[in-house]
Amino acid sequence: MKEDVWPMARQLTAMEQAIREDRENNRIMEEECGYADGALQDARAYDVFLRRRDHLRARYQQKMQQLRDTLAGDARTYEKFERRVATFFERPLPYGMRCVHLGEARAGFAEFEQMLPLVFSLPMAAPIAVPQGEAEILRRFLYRLLFCYPLGKCQLYAYDPHHFGGTLGRLSCLMDVEEVFPQKSVLLDEDHLKLLIERLKRTFLELHQRFVQVQCRNWREYNHKMRLAKEPRMQIPYRVLLCFDLPAGCKAETLQALGDLAREGEVFGFLLLFSYDPKALELPPPDPAYSSLSRDLSPEGKALKQLCAMALDFSKDARGTLSGMGVCPPFQYFRTDVRSFLVTPNAADVERDYMQYKKQMEEMRGKALTFDAMLDETPCFSGSAIGGLAIPVGLRKSDGTTLLLHIDDATPHFLIGGGTGSGKSVFQHVLIFSACWKYAPSELSLYLLDFKDGVEFAAYANPCLPHAALVAMRADPDFALTVLSHLVRVLQERNVRFKEADVNDYKSYREKCPEREFPRIVLFIDEVQNFLSAKPEEAMKLLQILAKQGRSAGIHMVLATQSFRSMGTSTTVPFSDIKGQFAGHVALRCDAPDSAALLGMGNEEAATIKVAGDAILNVSQGVEENQWFHVPMASKENRQMRLAMIRAAAGGYARETRVFDGQKKPPLPEPAAFAHKGFALLVGEQLSYERTPFWIPLTRDVGENVLLCGNTGSLVECLYRSVSASQDMDAIASTAGGRPP
Repeated sequence: MKEDVWPMARQLTAMEQAIREDRENNRIMEEECGYADGALQDARAYDVFLRRRDHLRARYQQKMQQLRDTLAGDARTYEKFERRVATFFERPLPYGMRCVHLGEARAGFAEFEQMLPLVFSLPMAAPIAVPQGEAEILRRFLYRLLFCYPLGKCQLYAYDPHHFGGTLGRLSCLMDVEEVFPQKSVLLDEDHLKLLIERLKRTFLELHQRFVQVQCRNWREYNHKMRLAKEPRMQIPYRVLLCFDLPAGCKAETLQALGDLAREGEVFGFLLLFSYDPKALELPPPDPAYSSLSRDLSPEGKALKQLCAMALDFSKDARGTLSGMGVCPPFQYFRTDVRSFLVTPNAADVERDYMQYKKQMEEMRGKALTFDAMLDETPCFSGSAIGGLAIPVGLRKSDGTTLLLHIDDATPHFLIGGGTGSGKSVFQHVLIFSACWKYAPSELSLYLLDFKDGVEFAAYANPCLPHAALVAMRADPDFALTVLSHLVRVLQERNVRFKEADVNDYKSYREKCPEREFPRIVLFIDEVQNFLSAKPEEAMKLLQILAKQGRSAGIHMVLATQSFRSMGTSTTVPFSDIKGQFAGHVALRCDAPDSAALLGMGNEEAATIKVAGDAILNVSQGVEENQWFHVPMASKENRQMRLAMIRAAAGGYARETRVFDGQKKPPLPEPAAFAHKGFALLVGEQLSYERTPFWIPLTRDVGENVLLCGNTGSLVECLYRSVSASQDMDAIASTAGGRPP
């Protein structure tokens, strides 16, 4: 309701009601006592008349004095909300204010007069409207509103098709600050406005679900709960949409959709500010040819009229009294005059304040969430992987909340892209550590393949990460094929188990057999482009199987590389054929073509990323679905400390971690390993995931010889031990140059 905008309107309404009741009581008393035309009809009732009149007067004065005292106390309280900008920069707000101070008003009745602060409750209960040409009023209001919230907790969207953003005035200084203008641009046509409306509707739906989860009814209660919990970062920002010169090319349906948003604004922390063309509200001139037909507004005019009817009127003509603005009801006895309204500094000072806001925003950026703080939001090993993984990876730029990356049936596989220095490696470390912190090794198993000379995943090999089934440093393409083949066999084995348990997928199996350890599997491949370039045909066939069938078996993939632009184009099964299975995309800073290749055609937002660590999550390959977030810095020391904590929490969990370090020679086997039957030489181990011993069978046929070439060392030692352990010593003629030492 509009009347809820000005908090003190309730006290004035109560005083108005008290006056009305007193006059009605006096009328009834005079009628009962026979008082008319200034005299009593029966003089004997004079004493009764005086006694009743004095009683009513005393009761009225007592009640009015109580209401006046309450009103004066409220005025003193709300005067404190006149927060000056300099104070904001000296002591930034940790939480949003309950009111915005706009000026001063005078309330008067008979001998009573009171100066009252003109403060409006936040969130606003109604939109605000001004006629075309008075947009300065909206800019002044925004100047006051912006400094009522912590840095980055007041977000603005603007629709200005006629002046291309020029109507924003000095507010344009903040256009490139994403926390203030999430879209970092002005909307110029109705189609973009409609997309924004749909996006805000989805945001309202998500907020409703969040309110239900914490048992809150609206935006105000949720933020108050975050204040009590001392979680300022978790506050939901206040969202403001400015629309200039409506209808401004908008159809009636779009204007009605704006009205729907405005009606729910107080619930979800949203405010609509708009200027309108008064001519759109005028009836068309009469047409002599159709004089018999009644004139009516156009559909756009009707929709705009309804929008104006629900709004507060901040126009020059309406600012004489608060009732004219719609701030309070039209009183019968009280008069409420506006004495000062939206007084702001000159343009130069306003621009200086906006630039100072921008500077402090830049200083704060990236400091709101640390790697340790993000992990500590969730108790160690508290997550269940039955329904999927929900992994904290960073801070949303839109509302400051923690972004969860979901690996589940809806988004089974992910692609990660970013150029050199974009923070791609840091993001992978954050993703891996965050997942291993939240989910126990019994819930999550990792396979890590690194084609980047072992510089990234080596940290998980010594000491070993309890969740890691494999850590492959300097991964060899041939070895990687054996890993994929192994996972295909795991997939097939899991499908057999599903069939035996009479279920269809991973989730159903876990729910039916909760006592059995059955972790989700996530395969990470860093610099996957190098792998596909070396073994394109074989790799794509195996990746295709895992991409299409892995979801139901609880096997997922996360592929990372600097560029997806031309990946797998030379294979008979191009990567584009399975890219649709990778519903999740994370883009860090890269050029426009790479952004479009990763996020979707025409989606080049990743090219606009300026800060290392900023990233975009997209799960639908649509521009409007981009979710900007900031990845906290995970230093080597942080990672080592968390690895120690994870290992301690895992205790004696016995998962053997296979470590592959490129072409590094394996250790020499113990003498017992060389014992065998028949006639064969043990010369090493197979270059495969299973790492089985590599035997060279020898035959006694003529011409069946074996030539071993190499320097003296482990190969000669293996040969000697193999010969020594053979049961056919009498059949061997050694030409190795004598026994090794």
